[in-house]
Amino acid sequence: MPWNRHRALPWKRLLTFELAYVGLFAAFLAVFRRDDLASSAVAMGVAIVVTTIAIAVLYKFGWDPAFLKTRTELASVREERIRAREAARARKAGRPEPQPERYRPAPTKRTSTGATNRPRRTSKTRKR
Repeated sequence: MPWNRHRALPWKRLLTFELAYVGLFAAFLAVFRRDDLASSAVAMGVAIVVTTIAIAVLYKFGWDPAFLKTRTELASVREERIRAREAARARKAGRPEPQPERYRPAPTKRTSTGATNRPRRTSKTRKR
């Protein structure tokens, strides 16, 4: 997919993700690199800038990670997956695929399912 400069990047979501990343990275450094915090802080700043730029560029090229989607977008993707899974299971089982509900007209005299449309005639009860 080519670069799409008109695709708006959700900066608030991206920066929230990056802040969570900073928190985890800082906790890791505080536990394992206590003696070298100054150089580790510089490395953390560089890592944050690089990951933010990389994610922004990949997003402009069409990458759509889950952490940049809204809850409604995630719900619609989940519903599509469920529908596709049900259709695949129906095909595998030999059943017709589930169809969306459609309008059904009210029954009439000619379309009624009553006894008049299915008389119980056999060869013995048939009029001759």
